[in-house]
Amino acid sequence: MASIALWTAVVERFLQTHTRPGRRVLLSLVGGFAGLAVLVVRPEALPGSTQGQAASLAVLCGALTWAIATVMASRAERPQSNFTSAGMQMLCGGGALLVLSAVFQRPALAGVTPAAIEALAYLTLIGAVVGFFSYTYLLQHVPPTKVATYAYVNPVVALLLGWALAGESITPRSLIASLIVLAAVANIVLSRPAVSPPCRRTPLTLSAEQGA
Repeated sequence: MASIALWTAVVERFLQTHTRPGRRVLLSLVGGFAGLAVLVVRPEALPGSTQGQAASLAVLCGALTWAIATVMASRAERPQSNFTSAGMQMLCGGGALLVLSAVFQRPALAGVTPAAIEALAYLTLIGAVVGFFSYTYLLQHVPPTKVATYAYVNPVVALLLGWALAGESITPRSLIASLIVLAAVANIVLSRPAVSPPCRRTPLTLSAEQGA
């Protein structure tokens, strides 16, 4: 899912948006992705791991489509209310998942434990309501590449929450990787987007503007 930020930069370049990422942002994206790889990838877990290849490909395709939608949503007309926009996304996504659960004969409430309900309530309130509201708000005020850096920050936040609430330990490797990720995100946020050069105004263009 961290590839969302990279995909967003690629899509912005491909669509030639007015806020396409500059070289500094692209280098920071690569650096942040590398730091995230150091944070979450464990070499001992890779050998012989063939399970979930189709699922991994589906997630990667989902990241690409999310990046495309992020760039398109930054330029498309949306409801004035961010709550309405977030609610539309959650209703459409939830409805689609309910249909898929019925098609694949996986009832939505089959074998749900109290702990799972608590986790679902937390994800609904924080991940969906607060997260989508913030996401749609940022799309109106911030270039898509900067919005997509949340995919880099999420694992670092999860690491800190695990340390604070679940008694997990922070190793020197995870600390260094987190600092790399945060430095890359800070560099992206503080950088200015590369604005597309204005169209050259020829005498014919100037006369047409004066006539209008």
